[in-house]
Amino acid sequence: MKCDQCKKKVYIPKRYQNFPDAIWIFFGEHYGYPKCCIANFVNYSGDKIQKVSKKNARNGYVPCPRCCRVLKKGIKIEELIKNRKCVKKY
Repeated sequence: MKCDQCKKKVYIPKRYQNFPDAIWIFFGEHYGYPKCCIANFVNYSGDKIQKVSKKNARNGYVPCPRCCRVLKKGIKIEELIKNRKCVKKY
C-alpha cells in the first residue's frame, strides 16, 4: 500500500490487520494526527463526522471536538500534528 501524500510504500503491521477500522488508525498515526482525533474519527462516523468535516477538516485531518476548540483559540494545526512519519509536510 502507498501513502497518498508522499507516495512512499508503507507496510501495515499485523496488529492493524485484525479489525475493520485499522487502516484509519494506521494512516492517522502515519500522518501524525493526535490520538484523540483518530479515536474520534473511528468511533463516530456518518452524519456527526460529516458535520465536523465540513466545518473543520483540513487536508484530510478531521479534528475531534477538543482539538477544534484548541484550533479556534489560534493554535496552528502544525502544532497538533506531531510525530509525522509521512515525509511530505502538512
